[in-house]
Amino acid sequence: MILLLMGHRGAGKSHVLKELQALGFPAAFFDLDQEIEKRKGSIAEIFENLGESQFRQIEQEILNDVVGNLKNENAVIALGAGFEGVTPKDAVKIWIRRESDVSGRIFLNRPSLEKDLSPLNEWEKRFHSREEKFKAEHDDVLTLPEGRWLVRKVLLEFFKTWMPMANLESSPKRPYFATVLPEDESRFLKKTLYRDSKRLEIREDLLSEGLRNGIQNLPSDRIYFSHRNQKSTASKTFEFEDWDLELGAPERSFATYSYHGKDVQKFEAVQSQSGLLKWAPFVEDFSRLQAGHRWWQMDPQKRSFLPRSTTGRWRWYRRLFGMQMPVNFLKDIQGSAKDQSYWYESFLQPLDSNGFAAVLGDSVDLSWSPSFHEEFFSKHQMPFVSLSLKKEEFFDALLFLKDLGLKCAAVTTPFKEMAAEVVTEWIDDSQKLNAVNTLYFRGRKVFGANTDQVGLSKLAVTKDSSVVVWGGGGLKSALQKVFPKAQFVAARQGAVLKEPSTVIWASRRSEDVKWPSPLECVKKVIDMNYFENSMGLELAKLAGCDYQSGELLFVAQALGQQKIWSSFL
Repeated sequence: MILLLMGHRGAGKSHVLKELQALGFPAAFFDLDQEIEKRKGSIAEIFENLGESQFRQIEQEILNDVVGNLKNENAVIALGAGFEGVTPKDAVKIWIRRESDVSGRIFLNRPSLEKDLSPLNEWEKRFHSREEKFKAEHDDVLTLPEGRWLVRKVLLEFFKTWMPMANLESSPKRPYFATVLPEDESRFLKKTLYRDSKRLEIREDLLSEGLRNGIQNLPSDRIYFSHRNQKSTASKTFEFEDWDLELGAPERSFATYSYHGKDVQKFEAVQSQSGLLKWAPFVEDFSRLQAGHRWWQMDPQKRSFLPRSTTGRWRWYRRLFGMQMPVNFLKDIQGSAKDQSYWYESFLQPLDSNGFAAVLGDSVDLSWSPSFHEEFFSKHQMPFVSLSLKKEEFFDALLFLKDLGLKCAAVTTPFKEMAAEVVTEWIDDSQKLNAVNTLYFRGRKVFGANTDQVGLSKLAVTKDSSVVVWGGGGLKSALQKVFPKAQFVAARQGAVLKEPSTVIWASRRSEDVKWPSPLECVKKVIDMNYFENSMGLELAKLAGCDYQSGELLFVAQALGQQKIWSSFL
């Protein structure tokens, strides 16, 4: 069997190859870009001297040669993001993706394909056509968690179905439903998401002729048929069917009754029925989430509460509680169902959880904290989730989250100062900073600490270097303590550098943020961010200077957090 890994630049295809090889999967492994450089020299020079068109021809030649030399063995081959050639007929294409793909990535060590464009404009120019190509051509898809710490565990679960290994223990399977999408009609029997599901939801409004034919030979108990028309178009009845109450009162009994509006009283019409109740409304705020949670808890064996949003802000809730509900859905790709959990999150959820932990911020969907802390909290039977909040709801939401079982929290921008207001017991001297990034809840007590200084102490800044801090945000007080002689610049106002300087980039990406000038004075960029589209990374590329990612800072302060939590758990 030949598995081809496809996906955007920086999604992790090469890393997946290395991990699969380290795990001992029975296959030969090839990175097509590395094979090209072994045989033809630097890819950057090929682009520079011969152009992209010639490079694509070389890419095809090398792939043909690699495949032609295989000796009846399994092989995993990572393709370049822009590969447009012909692939082996029976090869299985695995799309490796991350949620951060859409945000763009900036590379210091890869050739620019459009030198007249900024790094992110170059990414955007190619992103959409490549994304559509991956969507159309893949046989299976794996969305990886952000950060590298969970990747091996996820790969082990996913690829063992494609390349079985002897004596390999499986994680416990959690029952879930998966909605079969029209674009998957020719591959839904192959994809891991569908293959592992308890039931496949066939929605009447999404039922194509190809899908109608494809489900004919499936066991009846595998189908969850969701009616979306008053007069059914189904050619037969199924063991497990759903009736949408927005169609009106049902004329017969159904296994489940669903409603997607806000008026929960709609379920009164079927209260006497024996079927399950599935409520999936759009939820605007935590007060409505709390009301829905109470509704579910009144009869958790017969009810499912599946909140929806336009941004996916309730995904954490559905991960924590969805598996306890009789009907729950997972996904393998970001689509219109933004609040559904990803497939890989199902086997990370403890069977019997002992509360939960979270990273709290206003936009933490791409945070590395869940990936980094997952193993630590799994030892305590606690899942770790990303939880986005709004400033105006922070304090009320925190009370509700404590009731739900929140025990430990990593706090990020812009809530570090607000979190300090709820602390009743200080673990270290962070009270002086008036900002915390670590919380532990025990009864009415809230313990607080700040490990940012632990991370900042790892920054590689020479003593005789002029230091300029660009921005600051929730890190400003800690930065001032570590770098008392540094010049602090408001990122939206900017400043002219008067001497060669190390710039500590502590600002988010924003159109109104100004670059330091002149760029010749920027000798090193130390980034407080670890995101691959960071403006600090772009500044280093523009200035052609040394760059230090925020990963070192993140890991140091995160280890400090675990040390604090360990003293309580």
